[in-house]
Amino acid sequence: MQIHFNPQMPYSKASNLENPKINQSLTKVASGSLIIMLGLVLGAMLQYGYNLGLARVFGAKLTGDFVFCLSIVSIAAVIGQLGAQELLLRYIAAYRGSSEQAKLRSVILVGITLGLLGSLSAALLVYASAPWISSLARKPELEDLLHTMCWFIPLLAAITLSANALQSAKRMGRVISLREIGRPFAIVVALLAAWLFSISFGQFVWLINVVLLGIVSLAARFLWSEFRDARTVTGDRENTWMWIGFSMSVVFMDLFRATTGWLDTLILGFYVPSEEIALYFAAIRTALLITIVLGACNAVLSPMAADLWHRKDITGLDAAFKLTTRWTALAILPIALSMFLVSDELMALFGPDYVAAKPILVTIIIGRTVNGLTGGVTRLLIMTGHQRVELMNTMVTTIAMIGGMSWAAQSYGMLGVAIVSSAVVIMMNIVKLLEVRWLIGIQPYDARYLKLVAAASVALIAGTLAQIYGTDFSVIAKLITVPLCTALSYTLVWYLLGIEDEERAIVARLPWLQGKLLLTNGKSWVQTKLHTSK
Repeated sequence: MQIHFNPQMPYSKASNLENPKINQSLTKVASGSLIIMLGLVLGAMLQYGYNLGLARVFGAKLTGDFVFCLSIVSIAAVIGQLGAQELLLRYIAAYRGSSEQAKLRSVILVGITLGLLGSLSAALLVYASAPWISSLARKPELEDLLHTMCWFIPLLAAITLSANALQSAKRMGRVISLREIGRPFAIVVALLAAWLFSISFGQFVWLINVVLLGIVSLAARFLWSEFRDARTVTGDRENTWMWIGFSMSVVFMDLFRATTGWLDTLILGFYVPSEEIALYFAAIRTALLITIVLGACNAVLSPMAADLWHRKDITGLDAAFKLTTRWTALAILPIALSMFLVSDELMALFGPDYVAAKPILVTIIIGRTVNGLTGGVTRLLIMTGHQRVELMNTMVTTIAMIGGMSWAAQSYGMLGVAIVSSAVVIMMNIVKLLEVRWLIGIQPYDARYLKLVAAASVALIAGTLAQIYGTDFSVIAKLITVPLCTALSYTLVWYLLGIEDEERAIVARLPWLQGKLLLTNGKSWVQTKLHTSK
């Protein structure tokens, strides 16, 4: 039964379940998102761990200096690749799929060479600019730190280039291990060494270089193994200038994309003391967990959206967009509510001084929650051929953030920067929702979101009561009991209000999950629910 999409028609659950193509696509969202989410969760845990460790081992001053310099080298690492990461992502899959091994060999060599040369040039530029940057930020101690950390740039670029090449080969396990886990793992290892052996801060930074070099070696081994067929042929250099031209064409977009995640930290570095940068960075990294679900769903939605759009299957695209957005909202709401309720306790983990960053954490939580509730609007615009629209969105966002944050940092400090960041994110996501509705003819919301609103309302009440009656609890006890009460009440209300048919059908297609949900009668919980009439 093929249902053609009409924006004026109400969303039909039955039509989606009866369409085998849609059902199969939704299953891919479920299974793919779960796999990717595991890697993202581990990466987020490592990032939170090193942020917590930095505050405990080296204090707020050195932590602030480190994260400010890390924002500089992270941006330089993306821009320094000169678009080669996008070149590898686009052309490796095309040449490998058509068995053009000669072109495959050449595009890999051109992409990696271009990216490494560009990132090495960026490292030398940061090294030479270190005195000027430290003087402009009025932090003379940053000069030596930048001289050491600038060598992160080619190492981080090599990891990203390798990960993108492997992503084109659909080796997502290796991609996640390199791109999502690699960098935080290097910092965590160096922190453990600093804690166990009492090494100096300078030695700690050099040790990160050493661990990153080890990860680059692992990435090179992955590439050598994955593309062994291309090693035995003679390269075809006929398209070299076309590849270089493509790479250079996306550098401008990378310039805006690279600054998005680090812009607030970078701007604060020029206006506030290092201690305040450390407080701000602790807050934004604590809120990182909210975006994991969105990132996982986006990673799966992107190729699926491109395929459905190419086949002009608007019904399937609408169903996938609705499902991924609802699942993102389903997971984000209890996380955001829990973090809001225990925001004091979360910041206290970093030390007594960090409790002052609670307003920043709450502000960032609001912005990232709205970002998650709007779903994969950014990836949807790109994957449906509206790259220019998204480029304009990115430019407007970056310009608004630079202007707003620079003014706010001088007038209101780190809280002002957090407010500007969240406000711009909220406004731009609303704009993107409207763009998706106008350009594609779909939107993610329907009456079923009322169940999530009801579940979130009950969860907020339950969590607040747990917080009130747990006044005498320790910090750790509150961090366990309050989120637990919030999550359990949320899940219970959602379950009692009824699980949607898509979720039932998708879970039934995941045999590895069914095997984990056995009841005493030998049947899985999912199977039992599928045979239970509504």
